[in-house]
Amino acid sequence: MLILLPESVALLAVRNRQAGIPEMLQKIDLHASFRSGTTFWLPVAPDQPKGSFAVLLSKRYALTTVMLCIACFMGVLVTYIIAGWLPVITKEAGFGLGEGAIITALFTLAGPAGSICLGAAMDRMSPRKILVATFLILAGFLASVGMAPKSFGGLCLFMLTLGFFFHGTMTGLQALSPQSFPTSARATGVSCMHAVGRLGVIGSGMLGAVMLGWGWGLAQIFLALAVPMMIGALAIAIMGSRADEK
Repeated sequence: MLILLPESVALLAVRNRQAGIPEMLQKIDLHASFRSGTTFWLPVAPDQPKGSFAVLLSKRYALTTVMLCIACFMGVLVTYIIAGWLPVITKEAGFGLGEGAIITALFTLAGPAGSICLGAAMDRMSPRKILVATFLILAGFLASVGMAPKSFGGLCLFMLTLGFFFHGTMTGLQALSPQSFPTSARATGVSCMHAVGRLGVIGSGMLGAVMLGWGWGLAQIFLALAVPMMIGALAIAIMGSRADEK
């Protein structure tokens, strides 16, 4: 990737690396032509501070940074609780170990389809509105596990649908985050979001163990997991309202 994947034109312009820009633009548009000595530049807000961390903590982007981190933390927390503890949870619900493994696998296998479909929807509609909707859909699915079919086949279909929205939502969040920051702080902003998300992985192991230790069943655990999804939806909605103000 270091050899074959070039930097973006925007980043080259920000860093004033002019040499490779005309060639890259001509690959994008075969009919483009530029005079010798053409200078490329990217508009920057006059009040934007220097340094990527300073940008993320600035008045313009601090709320966006915090909300993306919260949404990522909540999404990763719930995803890893389901993926990591689902075989144990299903066993406690009366299913065999093999059946639990199949149910968990179906939750994961629905991911590619969900990512493609929700990605296509985000290309055509507001990405933030799509993610708010899918976070709320997930909260509804999780809260309704107690009313889901108790048969193996019914639960497989339920988890397949849940995985479709779950992995599609998290992939959509990865796509939204780079668009939420300026070029000069994009990589740092996405990395901060992922760093906070990794804390959700750590928390998932502890929280899953605590809920099982309390003797909670499948329906109770999934009902509790609906709360982080609602918080994630609220975080994206707040971020979207701030973006609309800009």
